[in-house]
Amino acid sequence: MKKHEITKKYISNRSKPVNISPNDERLFQHEYKKEIRSTYIKEIKNVSVINNIVRKKLNYFIDETFFGEPKLKKIFKEILKVFIRSNKGKKEIINNGIWIVDNKSNVYFHWICDALARYQNLPNKYKHYPVLVPKRIANDWVIESLDFLKIDYIVLEFNKKYLVDNLILTSHTAQTGNFNKHVIVPLANRFIKSAKIKKTENKPNLRIWISREKARRPLRNNLEIQNLLKEYNFINCVAEELNWEEKVRLFNNAEIIAGTHGSGFTNLMFLKSGGKVLDLREPNDNRNQAFFSMSSEFQLNYYYLECEEFNSDYVVVDTKKLEEVFKKIL
Repeated sequence: MKKHEITKKYISNRSKPVNISPNDERLFQHEYKKEIRSTYIKEIKNVSVINNIVRKKLNYFIDETFFGEPKLKKIFKEILKVFIRSNKGKKEIINNGIWIVDNKSNVYFHWICDALARYQNLPNKYKHYPVLVPKRIANDWVIESLDFLKIDYIVLEFNKKYLVDNLILTSHTAQTGNFNKHVIVPLANRFIKSAKIKKTENKPNLRIWISREKARRPLRNNLEIQNLLKEYNFINCVAEELNWEEKVRLFNNAEIIAGTHGSGFTNLMFLKSGGKVLDLREPNDNRNQAFFSMSSEFQLNYYYLECEEFNSDYVVVDTKKLEEVFKKIL
């Protein structure tokens, strides 16, 4: 096994939210300065792969195949489940492959910002190898994104054992919720290039409200909010209804995006620098800072507003407070 360092660790210094309140510094201050760890790849010969489990003898490469810092009990349970259910039939041999996924990669944010970032970070000499995508992760928009970016891939069937002669195992490019600007910015540019957008094509002028009508936590007072959005010339965007080219083009032409905190904000990476982001957040939340951090890496102006209620079933936003923030931004 050969291990190669790709990028060195560095300090990311973030811009404060534009409308930061002195009382809310405690929510953000621990994110103003963050060390982004170094990245690497491992070049491994003769490994076996079943679903999301990568193994060479007794080495299971937990750091590269699991999200975050999973408990040993969870790891053991997942490994045991895979091998009990695995197909005992004929094995398939793959000559070369790239591994970029973990057990969270079927989530939109994690697929773009974690998995595809790992591919983007690869040295060019490996990028002609196919990405190995377990069937559980290979939903329609994942496959569409790979086709859109012209990335070669192989979908791995459920519970089937694959023997890979030469596997390029990638590290995560940053701690989750953080971003290596040397990776995430070029990845966004790759999407923009694939959408055939010229730098001088449009001046951003759209005001986009990221709708959650097809996601969890819908707005409980949606009718009030919609009336306010109409007054301030926002258009509703249901990102799930757009293909990749439509989505990249739409957000690249946005002056401002706003909405309740969720995966749809991943698309802020397609905004032009200087754009504005309004993140409607859970009250007193000092943990979920991904879109604050991402906004800073893309040189966007980040605003926030705490919701009145924010739970697993619904969200309530104070329309008067929302209008006050609109007046500051627009």
